[in-house]
Amino acid sequence: MNTSMKRKTIIISDLHVGTPDAQPQKLLKFLGKNPCDTLILNGDIIDNRYIKYFGKRQTEYETVFKNIRAICDKNKAQIVYLRGNHETIGNHASWENIQQEIIITSHKKKYLICHGDNFEKELRKPNAFTISLFFIDTFFGRVDRSLGTKYAISHILKDTYAFFTNQKTRFIHNAVAYAKKKKVDGIICGHIHDPTNKMIKGIYYLNSGNRTETCSALTEDSKGNRKILYTK
Repeated sequence: MNTSMKRKTIIISDLHVGTPDAQPQKLLKFLGKNPCDTLILNGDIIDNRYIKYFGKRQTEYETVFKNIRAICDKNKAQIVYLRGNHETIGNHASWENIQQEIIITSHKKKYLICHGDNFEKELRKPNAFTISLFFIDTFFGRVDRSLGTKYAISHILKDTYAFFTNQKTRFIHNAVAYAKKKKVDGIICGHIHDPTNKMIKGIYYLNSGNRTETCSALTEDSKGNRKILYTK
């Protein structure tokens, strides 16, 4: 391993293991090629909300966790697991000490890290509408992959829905307001599957994206530089 290329922190979210959209092999390949000191799993790594609809995948997360831990053990990386809104059945035997949020300090700046579902309360609890959205998204995600268009169709549909409901704007506004309330310099989320790295009203707002469509990860080097990387 080339330690000069080792990253200080990697943050991923929204792998949704247990659903057809999960791409754990891409994640494992990415982690194998990008060693880090700390890996932060920022929610919805397991999808307990919808896993019941895909019974054949109910044990898949055990293998994924085992492989993630093996890679991190090899690279002597610490693992931090933060809960998402799709992880609904309590702390799993595969992982211990699942947290809601943490605050880290990097180069004299404080960052709050959480999944972010608290900033979008209207979609936190599953109902007929959200379940329908999930299956529509899953269908068009499969169409995208079969056509080789990555996430074009499903992403356009999500962006259109977000535009008309003002979903993304409200989410970011609430996240930034929460960061100010907590008196931190920045906030790092997942949840809305939208990789972002920008300054908003004096607050660093970052989103690690997802591992189902964009296959993105938020990384930090030893100098505190943050960058969003994508797995091909």
